[in-house]
Amino acid sequence: LRRDLEMRETVVGTSVYFDLWLPGATPPAPPDGVEALASAENEPAERPAPPSKLASFDPFLGKPPAPAGDATAGKEDADAEEGKPVDLLVKEEEPPFMTAERVENGADLRFAWAESVAAAVFRRGPYVWLVFDRHAEAELEAARAALGDIVASIDEVPAGQGLALRFALPEWLNPDIQREERNWVVTIRRRALRPSRPLTVERRDEADGATAVVLPFDGAGDVVSFVDPEVGDTVVVVPVIPARLGLAEAQAFAQFALLRTGQGIVVLPHADALAVERRRWGVRIAAPGGLAVSVAETMANETASDAGDSIGTRVFDFEAWAGGGADRFLDRKRELFAAISLASPDTLSSRRLDLARFYFAHGLHAEANGVFRRLAEEDPELADRPANRILTGAIRQLAGDLDGARDILLPRTFDGNADAAPWRGLARLAAGETDKAATEFARGAGALATYPAGFRVPLVLAAIDNALDGKELDQAESYLALLDGPGLSPEQAGSRAVLKGRLFAAQGAADRAHEEWEAAIRQTGTRAAVRARFERTLADLKRNRIESDRAIMDLEELRFDWRGGDVEFRALEALGGLYAAEGRYLEALERLRAAATHFPGHPGALGVTERMGEVFTALFLDGAAAGMAPITALALFNEYRELTPSGAEGERMVLALAERLMAADLLNQASTLLDHQVRYRLAGEERAYAGTLLAETHLAQGRPEDALIALRASVASGLGRLLTDRRTRLQARALLDVGDMVRSRALLVGDHSEEAEILRAEISWRATDWPAAAAAYGHLISGTTKAKPLPPGVAFNILRRAVALAMAGQDQPLRTVVADWGEAMAESSYANAFAAVVEGIGPDEGDYRSLAENLGAVAALRRAIAAPGAGEAVAALKQ
Repeated sequence: LRRDLEMRETVVGTSVYFDLWLPGATPPAPPDGVEALASAENEPAERPAPPSKLASFDPFLGKPPAPAGDATAGKEDADAEEGKPVDLLVKEEEPPFMTAERVENGADLRFAWAESVAAAVFRRGPYVWLVFDRHAEAELEAARAALGDIVASIDEVPAGQGLALRFALPEWLNPDIQREERNWVVTIRRRALRPSRPLTVERRDEADGATAVVLPFDGAGDVVSFVDPEVGDTVVVVPVIPARLGLAEAQAFAQFALLRTGQGIVVLPHADALAVERRRWGVRIAAPGGLAVSVAETMANETASDAGDSIGTRVFDFEAWAGGGADRFLDRKRELFAAISLASPDTLSSRRLDLARFYFAHGLHAEANGVFRRLAEEDPELADRPANRILTGAIRQLAGDLDGARDILLPRTFDGNADAAPWRGLARLAAGETDKAATEFARGAGALATYPAGFRVPLVLAAIDNALDGKELDQAESYLALLDGPGLSPEQAGSRAVLKGRLFAAQGAADRAHEEWEAAIRQTGTRAAVRARFERTLADLKRNRIESDRAIMDLEELRFDWRGGDVEFRALEALGGLYAAEGRYLEALERLRAAATHFPGHPGALGVTERMGEVFTALFLDGAAAGMAPITALALFNEYRELTPSGAEGERMVLALAERLMAADLLNQASTLLDHQVRYRLAGEERAYAGTLLAETHLAQGRPEDALIALRASVASGLGRLLTDRRTRLQARALLDVGDMVRSRALLVGDHSEEAEILRAEISWRATDWPAAAAAYGHLISGTTKAKPLPPGVAFNILRRAVALAMAGQDQPLRTVVADWGEAMAESSYANAFAAVVEGIGPDEGDYRSLAENLGAVAALRRAIAAPGAGEAVAALKQ
């Protein structure tokens, strides 16, 4: 959306409306029907009744249904309080983006952003710069007026998508910057410009042998560049999200310079083609062919311990540790055992260390791990030296002890060590810390180039995979150079082809990607071949070369061709997404559950669980299950009930499902679901509403006692009038059904709604209070148009009024009913029953009352009973 759009959010009942308009334009009128909707739904505790709930059951009338065209319908809406849409974003006047205030000994500035924006603060000569990685209109005239004599000038310098503000300030006045939610607050006082959290600058040897400078940290913003109007050179700024994270001292290099900052990174290029790149793990500064940077220039802090054990120098010497090639293995092993057996107590630990290094260099990780454990028991001081701890972490990693390797390798002691970095990257990757893993792999790329293939290849493959997942294509391409040359096993050659295919696909070279995957598939029987099929299938689906059902079939076959590991996990994850997109939610949830259950330690397991929750929510809250049979939806809900979100969202989900079950007359299932909610899950208004639905299901099943229990169990205070009245009428209906007509009538005093009139008529009918029943049914049909055919509910009420008048001996009103409604009733579904009732009208009123009281003995009524469609009406009369 455009940043300057105005917005109004309007809530009406359970509907939300968003109006958007341009600045200065007239706000749009509310959508059609909003005012009418508001008048009926603005009660705080009310919610709309479920459509077609309980099928043909009406708790206030019984069968048949209430009249569709009754003129009294909508009386309750008329009684509801008039309501208007509520504007939740009441705006007196929006504050400006930039505000400035002159205070004693300085000034305060506030920048109110609508999103999370990175910032940088630095000084260059007589100017202080504030740079943001997003643009907004800054009110500079107001700021100049507010700051007065403290600032000589305030200017905005064009900076592309960013915002660069230049303040002319005396050198003893400098800013301090703080973050308050999305806002940045700058206080200008007499102080030095220094960050509270200094960044480190590292020289990094990359996979291709070139040198780069990196600043590793979390929270880099987008790169912003502009021309300094005072000097005329280009300034490249990387704003950052963390407050007061900057460079404590300026540093100069042959091809660029880094300025001191209070926050952020500022680069002054001295050479063409200098690249300043934001990465997941921080900032990378590089140039074609590499930078001319020495270790001393980056001020690397290397801490040395004993000779050869410095954590700032190289740790692994594979060639020396191996003691020759494979043909010398047994001889060297005998020499090492002999040295241990003849060692003095002072040299025994060193000889054991030699043996552990020998095993490690030859890939015997379990043996090396065993020797190191013994060494740690006998000589913990030697085992705890930094270089030996790095070696121990690598051994634990290769031996499968991932937790142990993580505990040893991840302490900050080893930050910056090139040999520790690749193993730390593996540990980070196993824990799902992909961004931090990318930092470690990049830091250790130079060291990896010197490793033997047996150690180098697995580490490089992991680094490439992670770089491709993070869309760092140039980094992945540089790592691929470390896999060139002979000596790769069929599995490793296939894995290289898979990753090259992924790189080509990301670069848009689809045909080259398929060539690489086909080459990997030819490495039959390998994990790489299966992974290549997986990548090819997804790529073909993305390019519309195959349909979704074909992709599903291929992935289903693939997950059985290779069980376990990352390949099966990714296949299950992809299948879950494809099935969900196809609307096959049961299969989607089954595949996603299998991924989460069988691979709980996989870094993507949490994401799969979240995806299951999204599918479940789409089904039962967003309406995706609407096309599913209600009983199927219930079975699916029960199978995956643990995915129900907590809080109000989960409760709405359950109530929506219950209403669907009620609409399908699955009343037993609906009552079970609602009873659980009322007893254990809900409180307050939500519990009262669920109890109301539960009472309705019990009444529909002919269980008024249970309906009364449900209403009592869900009592709550502070309910809206509409919900309160609805519960009162349900209670009155339930009391009527249990025979307590006195209490039922008492609950309806003062209630003149249609439902209350229906209940009063029913009470009088059952109490054989014929005059009252006749009057009640008269109210129900008053004002009804004499349309043909009559709605079933209207015809039913006319029939009952006629019987009540006849039983009360009120002949004249009965004749009026015949005159007014006889013709219309003759064409209704109750024609025969109505004719049987009014057929007995004559001079002898007793004969008619006897007729009405002994319906089964009258030949005319027998004909009515035998008539098609009249059985239900006569059964109602018999009540």
